[in-house]
Amino acid sequence: MALYSKAIRITSPFDTGQVRPGPPWGVCFHTTGSGLPSQALERGIDPFEHGINYYRGSKGPTYLIGWKPGQIAAVARDESVVTWHAGESETAKWNALKSTGWKSMVSPAMVAYFAKVYGANKNPLSSDGTTRSSVIPTAYANTSLIGVEMIPVTPGGSTMWAMPMRAGLRFTAWQHQAARDLAADLAQRYGWPSGWQTERIVGHESVNPIDRHDSGGGWDPGFLRANPYIDMAYIRGQGGGVVLALAAGLIGLSYLVKRYR
Repeated sequence: MALYSKAIRITSPFDTGQVRPGPPWGVCFHTTGSGLPSQALERGIDPFEHGINYYRGSKGPTYLIGWKPGQIAAVARDESVVTWHAGESETAKWNALKSTGWKSMVSPAMVAYFAKVYGANKNPLSSDGTTRSSVIPTAYANTSLIGVEMIPVTPGGSTMWAMPMRAGLRFTAWQHQAARDLAADLAQRYGWPSGWQTERIVGHESVNPIDRHDSGGGWDPGFLRANPYIDMAYIRGQGGGVVLALAAGLIGLSYLVKRYR
């Protein structure tokens, strides 16, 4: 069974019954949105635990990354399973994603940031799985991408449930490091070619900007913005190291393995 060795295996992992036609081409990062941690904290539940229970029933991502060291779980049975993390828009919207038409359906900021990252002629999806002008080589993101949900530390504004890696971001240092390590591990195991760091690591907003944009650009996980919510350059291995705070009170991996078995 192909799974990241550092991920927690949970009881009753889901299986959509759909199998990829080939090995994963890349990895797609998401934010769970602030509703999940907010609801968990109101109930007195660790957001990571709440997220495992939620996504195990939704058949969503392959992996979930929480705020604290050790909090990375495989909520799908296997990496070969097609998970339903990137969704599918209405037919008209989905067709627009495969052409230049999508640009008229999103904010000017999204168009600008998308062009800056991917190029002015790039499209979110490929219509036939072969065009070089697309961000990914398949017509549907779920077919080729490993999905990874990350729990945000803030709903925006002054409320902070955990410390972000730096001011303005919505994910912890641990989450950034875990995402970076997971991506590197996938690249090594599946033999991704040179340049995978920029080509094969995407966000949900990269492959579905129509549904994942706002006036500031893209919000899921939020790197196609003037002021990003996540440091995708770091996850891609393009940034310097960060010092992870492994202070007292943070939950260790051994405890988590026991907790979710």
